[in-house]
Amino acid sequence: MISQFHVDGDTAIVTGASQGIGEAIAKTFADDGVNVALCSRSRDRFQSVVDDIEDAGGTVYAAECDVTDRERVFEFVDEVTAEFGDVDALVNNAGGSFQSPFEDLSENAWKTIIDINLHGAFHFTQAAGEVMREGDGGYIVSGAGLEGGMPDMSQYGAAKAALKNLTETLAGEWNEYGVRTNCIAPGLVATPGVVDSMGIEPGEMPPREQVDRYIGHPEETADLAQFLCSRAASYLNGSMIRAGLPSSERPDRERPS
Repeated sequence: MISQFHVDGDTAIVTGASQGIGEAIAKTFADDGVNVALCSRSRDRFQSVVDDIEDAGGTVYAAECDVTDRERVFEFVDEVTAEFGDVDALVNNAGGSFQSPFEDLSENAWKTIIDINLHGAFHFTQAAGEVMREGDGGYIVSGAGLEGGMPDMSQYGAAKAALKNLTETLAGEWNEYGVRTNCIAPGLVATPGVVDSMGIEPGEMPPREQVDRYIGHPEETADLAQFLCSRAASYLNGSMIRAGLPSSERPDRERPS
């Protein structure tokens, strides 16, 4: 018997799955026996993830796709439905940013981050959502970034706040089609970029069992995505799960230097 906490469906699209949180989500879903479709701008970026999933006995479809290219996004979703017959879950994980004081942001820099984090999710949600609405419904989970404002990350925060609002709005618009939309604010997570910038060495990550942590493991966010795409989350729609502690509540402890 399949656990109610396993992904409910046969096929899931995970964007930004070449590393970090997206990689962990793709592997967690594949372990549930779900056909996983993942994309990145370059095949070199996701090939190792594809190999890992296939070596573990999972089924994966992977292709190059820039989430900001609307035409290519719709083509990719068509390819996935042709390969697997349907789309039951979409995880909008692709994103990116950089630190800059608001007054120093150029218009181009602002638009670039909005395009990746918000428009990319917009394109995929419309494309995959069309399949779900015409079929048996499905689950859409989006990464809403850090809850609340964060200094020098105004462009990222604005995009993620809009994505949270979109999630809440679609919960009302698409519930009649059996489509549930929720999002996750994962907090600070040990993705490769964060690990590198914080200078965390192998073995320095606090274990998952430790409560007073300042940073999370990618697999913990994957667990949340798995839950939100499962029957166990049947009464959640338009919700945001905040993981970790907000910066004001994190314990005063020494960080890796």
